[in-house]
Amino acid sequence: MATGERSIQRLMEEVTNPEVGTVVVYGISGLGKTWTARQAYGRAMASPLFDVFLWISLSVTCTTRRARQKILESLSIAVEDNGDEERVTEKIHSFLSGRRFLLVLDDAWFTEDRILATLGVPTPRHNASKVVVTTRTRRAVTVMEPDVVIEQTSLSRKESWDLFCQISGHSIVNRFGQMVVEGSHGMPLLIVLMAGALKDSITDSANEELTAEVSSALLNEVTAARFAYSMLPDDEVKHCLVYCLLFPGDMALHDDELIQYWLMDGLIAEGYLSVAATDKAQKILRLLLHRRLLYREDDDHVRMHEAVREVLMDTGRQRGHHGYSCATHSEGVTSIWLPNGRYKVISLMESSTDRLPQILQSFLSSLFLRGIRWLKVIPNSFFDNRHILTLSVLDLHCNHEFAVLYLQFGQSSISTPKRLRTFRGATEHPLTTEAPGA
Repeated sequence: MATGERSIQRLMEEVTNPEVGTVVVYGISGLGKTWTARQAYGRAMASPLFDVFLWISLSVTCTTRRARQKILESLSIAVEDNGDEERVTEKIHSFLSGRRFLLVLDDAWFTEDRILATLGVPTPRHNASKVVVTTRTRRAVTVMEPDVVIEQTSLSRKESWDLFCQISGHSIVNRFGQMVVEGSHGMPLLIVLMAGALKDSITDSANEELTAEVSSALLNEVTAARFAYSMLPDDEVKHCLVYCLLFPGDMALHDDELIQYWLMDGLIAEGYLSVAATDKAQKILRLLLHRRLLYREDDDHVRMHEAVREVLMDTGRQRGHHGYSCATHSEGVTSIWLPNGRYKVISLMESSTDRLPQILQSFLSSLFLRGIRWLKVIPNSFFDNRHILTLSVLDLHCNHEFAVLYLQFGQSSISTPKRLRTFRGATEHPLTTEAPGA
C-alpha cells in the first residue's frame, strides 16, 4: 500500500458517504493532515459527486472575515461593498445553496460557534455536499459540529522508509535514512524535512559531526526545520526563504511574483535586471522546493510549512544572531531586517487594519500593503518621512470592488523615492489622490 493510503481511503469513505456532511481530520502538527485531504480532494474532483470544489487554506492568524473573503474570491462572486460582512455571507450562501459542493478548510483554528453559518456555508447534508476540515485544535473540532472525526495517525515503519526514499531520492539502505526512520516515530513532516535537508548529503554518513546534528534534529518538527534551514548552502538562499515570512501563512505565493520581489529588493547579488540574476533566483526557488522548505500548492504557487515559519520567526526574534531579525506587531504587521545595512521590510499584507500603525523607525526597502481592503486613506504625513525615500518596492495592490484607496504619493513635501523599482497599484482601477491640503 502506498505511503498514507490508509488515511486517504478512510477519508474518501466519508466523502462518499451520503449520511455524512462534515468531516474533521484532527491531529497534532506534522502528521500529514493537509496531504491526506489534498489527495482525497484530488480523487473527488475526478468523480461526478460534486458541482463545486473549494480548497481554502487557513492558518492560525487567519480571521473569520479573511476566511469568508477567501471563499468569496474562490467562487469569483462580485460584491458591491467588501466591508458589508452580512452581504458577503448572503452571497456565499445563495451561490452554494442548491449546488453539490466539496469545501475543504485546511488548517482551521476557528473558535466561534456555528462557524459554517457565519461563513455563509449551507448545511452540507441538505444537498449532498461535504465540508472537510483539517485542524490541530479541539476547539475547532467542537465548533465545526462534525458528523465524523478522523484522528490522523502516524506512518508505519515501512511507510516511513518509503517516504524517506521518495523525498531523498535514495532507495538504498543508508545510515541517515535509518536514523530518520527510527527517530521520526512515523511523523511525515519530520521525515520530509529531514530527507529534504539530507538529500544532497546522504554520502556524508561517515561525518560524525553531521551525524550528531541529525540525531539532535530528530527531537521534533521544530528542530528538524531548524536543521533543514542550517543545511542551506549560503546566506543568500536563507534570506530568500526568510523573505517569505512577509506573506500570510495561508497565502500561496506565485513563483514569478516571489522571484520578482527577491530581485527588486536586492536579495540576489547579480542585481535585479540581469538575466543572470533571474536565472539565479529561479535556481534558489527550485532549491528551496528540492529541500522541502517550500512546497507546491499547485503548478504555479508555493507555500511555506508552518513549522518552518515558526522556526524562522522564532530565530529572527533573537535580533540578528542568525543573520537577520524580524518582529511581529499588533494589527497583523510583520517586519524583517536583513543584514544589507539599515533597511527594513514591512508587511501589512491582508491585515484587517483600517489605518497605518506608527512603526516607521528605520529606513524602508519594501512596504507591502496588499489586500488591506478596509484601509481607506494613506495620509500625507505617512510620506512626509525620510524613511520612505529608500523604498525599492511599494505594493498597494487592492481589489477596487472592496475599497477605494486614496494615495497621496508625490503630493507631500518629499520627492518620489529614488530607489523605487516596483510600484504595484490597484491595477483594475485608477488610484485616486486626495486634493492638496485635504
